[in-house]
Amino acid sequence: MVTLAQRVTRGFKAMPPRGLCMDCSTEDYQAISELMVSKPGR
Repeated sequence: MVTLAQRVTRGFKAMPPRGLCMDCSTEDYQAISELMVSKPGR
């Protein structure tokens, strides 16, 4: 999860830094990442 949060906040390949959400915190990104991982196929 740490690597995923870092890539979201810094950007990765074609994805812009912070996913263009400058108001989102690192905790926000971690929470949504955990939610997506816990619900595969949705």
